[in-house]
Formats: sequence, C-alpha cells, structure tokens
Amino acid sequence: MDVPTPRVSSSLLGQYVGQVVRISGKVISLSPELLIESSDGGQVTVGDSAACGTEITDEFIELVAKVETETRVKALDCSNLGDKYDLKLAQAVVDIIHNPNLRCERAPCF
Repeated sequence: MDVPTPRVSSSLLGQYVGQVVRISGKVISLSPELLIESSDGGQVTVGDSAACGTEITDEFIELVAKVETETRVKALDCSNLGDKYDLKLAQAVVDIIHNPNLRCERAPCF
C-alpha cells in the first residue's frame, strides 16, 4: 500500500469509516460472506473478499480493507497468517499503537 494503514481491532472500526486499515482475525465463516473474529473478540463482516486475490486457506488472516461501517469492511488485500497466530498479542499491539500516552510528537520516536 502507498499510504499508512493503521492496525485496528473491531472496536476501533467506527473511528475509521471510509478509511483503509489493517485488521487481523480468526476466520469464523467463509460463506455466504467472510466473517472474522477480530483480536478484541468482536466480529467483522468482510465484503468482497474475492477482491483479496488470495485464497483464504488458514485459520487466521490479516486484511487491508476499507471500513464501511462499525462492523463491516471491504477487502482490498489479505494474507494468510497460519493456524497458530496469537490474537492476544495482536490486540496488545493494537492497544499500544492507539495509546495516547505513547504518542510521539516528532521523529525519531525511539
């Protein structure tokens, strides 16, 4: 992607309607539409999952998607993440990224 894509979980989708994000989760259902359980346990419906260009074969996936509503995204790209992806760790990363106390006002931030 040419633009930054914030890593989010289902509870943050409402803040990003109309924007492109990254979201990882566990595949719950592939039909009639792709449904994932996000790292925070919320469910997200994925519209147009065929646009991924990648066959979903693993239990866990990461999507680059445009947020349509608080519970629905439109897939732009996806990656299979295997069957042992740690959703708790993924949520910890999301929590750190979105923690206002850890914001960096100027680069470098380390």
